[in-house]
Amino acid sequence: MNKTFLTAAGVLSAAFTPAIAADLPVRTAPAAPVMTLAPYNWTGFYAGVNAGFVSADTSGTGYNPGGPTGACWSFDCSFSTSDSTTGVLLGGQLGYNFQSGAFVFGVEGDLGWTNANSSGVTQTYTYAKTGLDALGTLRLRLGYAFDRVLVYGTGGLAFGNLSNKYTDTYWFGPSGSYSPAKNDGWQVGWTLGAGVEYAINNNWTVKAEGLYYAFDKTSGVATSSSGIDTYTGGMRSDTNGWVGRIGLNYRFGGL
Repeated sequence: MNKTFLTAAGVLSAAFTPAIAADLPVRTAPAAPVMTLAPYNWTGFYAGVNAGFVSADTSGTGYNPGGPTGACWSFDCSFSTSDSTTGVLLGGQLGYNFQSGAFVFGVEGDLGWTNANSSGVTQTYTYAKTGLDALGTLRLRLGYAFDRVLVYGTGGLAFGNLSNKYTDTYWFGPSGSYSPAKNDGWQVGWTLGAGVEYAINNNWTVKAEGLYYAFDKTSGVATSSSGIDTYTGGMRSDTNGWVGRIGLNYRFGGL
């Protein structure tokens, strides 16, 4: 009888166990957390370095002095010069961005050294050196951010250390003394351009940009002297060109 009872209990237990198990709550493993990056915020101060190429296109007009009696020979009374040269540009920049929605407003200043200059004889007795020794800008930036990609336009002031010099060796040859007309030194102009910047991480960004710059016409006076007579010449020139460069920035307190 005991065997019969135990057998019946086993059969009932096997029959009801699945039904009871179906009514119990099912435990599942928690879902793995999903990692999401917060939208990039361009607001903040930054500093960096840049490198690229610059062109310097200089055009000028001028006149040479006359002979001892004030006469002027037709081949050397006046001259014009036009010279284009390129060079390497190496420099640094400082700036600040403020982001509102997808729009980014900023200001940036930069200064770089360049070797974009050349020299040569423009006419029979005229020697000219043209070019650019340094270039800097102070610009506003207006951009639109696609998260970590910033596309922007920019414009403002340009300032450059020009090296435009005209020397007249008219009539006196090597024995004379010459004072060149100097359209050199620091001058102020304007610049416009555009660029794109990408945030590698919270602090480091890379950029590529192109700028056009222009400086107004300036004038200078040159003299030649034989020790007896002194003759005066002059020139008027302007310089403009393009900048293409890449840069690396470090943003302080990046979020």
